[in-house]
Amino acid sequence: MISVKHTDQIISKNLIEFSTTHIPLEQSGGYVLKEEIIADRDHPPFDQVATDGIAIAFSAYESGQRQFPIFAKQMAGETPLGLSNPSGSVEVMTGCVLPTGCDAVIPYEQIKRISSENGEEALISEDLKVRAMQYIHQQAAHCSKGSIALVKGTVLNSPQIGIAATFGQHTVKVIRKPNVAIITTGDELSDIRDAILPYQIRRSNSYTIQSVLDREGIAGSIFYFRDDKSDLKSQLKEIVKTFDLLILIRGSSKGKSDYVPEQIGVDRLAHQVKQDPGKSFWFGKVPAGKDGDLQRPVFALPGNPVDMLICFHRYVLPYLKQAMGVPLPNPIIVTLLNQFINRDKKTYFLPVKARVAANGAWLASPLAINSPYDLISLAESDGFIELPSEMKFFPAGYKTAIYQWV
Repeated sequence: MISVKHTDQIISKNLIEFSTTHIPLEQSGGYVLKEEIIADRDHPPFDQVATDGIAIAFSAYESGQRQFPIFAKQMAGETPLGLSNPSGSVEVMTGCVLPTGCDAVIPYEQIKRISSENGEEALISEDLKVRAMQYIHQQAAHCSKGSIALVKGTVLNSPQIGIAATFGQHTVKVIRKPNVAIITTGDELSDIRDAILPYQIRRSNSYTIQSVLDREGIAGSIFYFRDDKSDLKSQLKEIVKTFDLLILIRGSSKGKSDYVPEQIGVDRLAHQVKQDPGKSFWFGKVPAGKDGDLQRPVFALPGNPVDMLICFHRYVLPYLKQAMGVPLPNPIIVTLLNQFINRDKKTYFLPVKARVAANGAWLASPLAINSPYDLISLAESDGFIELPSEMKFFPAGYKTAIYQWV
């Protein structure tokens, strides 16, 4: 048997980054950028008015003038106007170009509009302090034309998509999200849409995994095969050619019908991990083919639903994120509320119920699992914690990271 640490090392050493593709910007949320986004213009692209009000020449204010005739109105999106007389003003709207000849903006709230024989004028108080360039976003204050706005490797969330759009990127080069095959075998299994016989069980595992992949924006296709060795081999070979990553469910134990990995020529890299639950977890890869096919990572998960769910969150999901270039989130550290004794000399994955205390600390209560088949016991759980094999007694107050269910 191999340790969890050694298993992590093997998986990390065999990480395959998925290929790149160009996609429309509006579909790029959650993807990882594989190119630099270069500013095609300054940002702001012009001296931009930051509030509704009047724009004036600061020199007029500085000379003591406090009453300004309003000569024109500058709207956002319109061709810039000019201040023909430095003793006057231009009414301006938020987001518009600062009129030529103006270098200060005074908000409406700080002026009094009056009518005179020369038309409408703006009066400001003698006590009001005005500064040059106030309420103005200066051109290139945020970013200069030709500079890097987004670096390669950036995760495209809403702010980054907005930045790319600001600089006219209607498509982006990203790491492609994989197509994943979820393969289940077993004569005793029935689909959730079919009438079930008394001696059958429903295929819940594949739908569980598919739902997680869907939330991550990953396409997961479900395949089911009966325990027919001759029929299985040809169909699996076609799946290997079509999909980027394979998840096998049930085909990793020592049962006489659990022969799936051997049918697709997998190089066995990690098997029989020193952990509980999930000892029969399996990782390997299909070697690159002579016809140019790329190598394919393969994860074989135990058929027991508790073991399957824990192994998927512990190994498969982190692998997929890293293969897509997505950085793993910072771990959430929880404090164990009750003591726990690990009677086996294996790494133990303990389901927990978590909550956040008034002081912001995360607390975790261990939950009992009746058996590896008892998925119902996880209904109240929020995830699981990993307890190292080197320790037997874990007191209340023990701190470790939680793997949260997706």
